[in-house]
Amino acid sequence: MIYKSKVDLWIGILIFAVVPAVSLYAIFEAYQSSGSSNLYVSVGCFAMYIVTLFALIFPLNYALSEQGLEIRHGLIRRHIKYDSIRGVTPSSNPLSSPALSLKRLHIDLGTFSSVLISPERRNEFIQQLNTRCSHLQLSDDQQKLVNISAYPTDQ
Repeated sequence: MIYKSKVDLWIGILIFAVVPAVSLYAIFEAYQSSGSSNLYVSVGCFAMYIVTLFALIFPLNYALSEQGLEIRHGLIRRHIKYDSIRGVTPSSNPLSSPALSLKRLHIDLGTFSSVLISPERRNEFIQQLNTRCSHLQLSDDQQKLVNISAYPTDQ
């Protein structure tokens, strides 16, 4: 099952409107001035932004497969085995992660290892992940998964 990333309105406006608008304004101003080098720099920066945006963000989704959780953001793919997940809790941590929303899930992978994701249908994602992780159990409020067994050994 594939879950798209939730996109907060303010993040969407920032990424898809504000930065491109400022960049296009810089290109327009460079075009109006007599220096062609300013135009080349402005167009180059805008092109780099678009390439970086597509290389790191599109597509951004989370797949629950038979083998584990697969996180895809742009050209990057990360595979996490279900037995390596030690817990899942709601989070609004703003750290850099493959997520376009601050309504996130913190997936604990052990000592000094975790990932933040933001699936659109967060509660459904937690329910589906619960069915695939026998060592985890839903909390009473149905908002997080807690480890009910000893931490699995890393293999």
